[in-house]
Amino acid sequence: MILGITPLLSVVRNIIQISGFCLMFLLLDKPRFSWQKTITGYFLFCGFMSLVGIVWVLTDAASYKNYCIQVLCASTAAFFFHMSSMNRFQIIYNLSLQVFLFLFLLYVGIGGAQFFFNGNPWADIGIRLVCMAIMASVYLLWIRNPFQELIKNVNIRWNKACAVSVAGDLLIIYQGSQPTMVSLREGREQIVFVSLCLLMLLTHLTMLTTLHEIRKEMEARQEMELIKISNGLLKKELKLMKHSVEESRHIRHDVRHHNLNVTAYARKGDMEGLLHYLKEYEKEREEEIPVILCENSAVSNILTEYGKRARKAGIKVCMDVSVGQDCFVRETDFIAILGNAMENAIHGCLNSEKEEKEIRVRIKPKYEKLGIGIVNTCTDTVQFEDGKPVAGQGHGIGVLSILRSAEHYDGEVDFKAEDGMFVLRILLKAGSGFS
Repeated sequence: MILGITPLLSVVRNIIQISGFCLMFLLLDKPRFSWQKTITGYFLFCGFMSLVGIVWVLTDAASYKNYCIQVLCASTAAFFFHMSSMNRFQIIYNLSLQVFLFLFLLYVGIGGAQFFFNGNPWADIGIRLVCMAIMASVYLLWIRNPFQELIKNVNIRWNKACAVSVAGDLLIIYQGSQPTMVSLREGREQIVFVSLCLLMLLTHLTMLTTLHEIRKEMEARQEMELIKISNGLLKKELKLMKHSVEESRHIRHDVRHHNLNVTAYARKGDMEGLLHYLKEYEKEREEEIPVILCENSAVSNILTEYGKRARKAGIKVCMDVSVGQDCFVRETDFIAILGNAMENAIHGCLNSEKEEKEIRVRIKPKYEKLGIGIVNTCTDTVQFEDGKPVAGQGHGIGVLSILRSAEHYDGEVDFKAEDGMFVLRILLKAGSGFS
């Protein structure tokens, strides 16, 4: 009998089911701990669950046959929630996807062994192993990277994806067990059931593909936003260059006029008037000379422009910036990171409705890293999801642009709010992305 339970068969099935289930989940997961600790945790969990299954089947085979799948799913769910850094809906979706594949492979193994190998249980095990190896390869080649990108870059309504996935699992379980086990039904009903499973598999693939296309579309939109910002900065630089050329043409006239005025005051002996004139002249010169915050023209221009906007809005701005022109960060990434960060900082200050508003910027190189810190006044009710500020509170697609640009440099990005201030900290590493 294909579902006949012997100690040896149970041991093999336990190891295959638990190890395969954990492997498929891990291929799509974003672990909370280091890979060494993660692999050790999964190894110990698989070993423990296999031991529990062996003891269970030897002491009460009947209850094992009826409840082993439920216990396996419940225990692995608790373990995955502890080991994963994804949010709860992403974990549920990943888990429900693996439950579906687990059930699908279970029925494929049983059906294949029954139809082609006269119900040989070892054929069932072999079919499961082959199918699992194929699915693991498919995950690695076509699903894993897009899924990881979806987790990192797109604010998807994962609760809706979970509802579809869980509903599909419940439908498969019901159709596969009611009124009798699908392996005991007629061939026509089994074909209908396998078709239903294939349809659900196609639904999952279509959903993931669609989400991946949405991510690419959002990336394209972000690129367009960066191009617009970049073009704006280029126009500003051209305007400054044009202004410098015009300024150089008039400088001789201004110096001559200045010297004539100084000479006139000196001849009259009007020292008080001369001092007043020199003070006003110096003030005019300071207003006309562009502010240079650091050697890097892109950083200086971005921060200068947003600094002016903030001050006009009544926001106090303090900047401590030290970035060389030969910095390893591309200008387009500086635009994405600093432009969006300053834009969000200004919105955060204005939305706070507090009397005293301020933005503090600190950018310093350290060894082969560049640290960026931006602190701004914010409301006392800033909300976070997965460590990122929730959109609609002065943050949105700009946060995604910051994260995406930081990824080029294996960057670390940290958002938090404390004591009425929103804190953004970024650490970019040289030699890990574009040079």
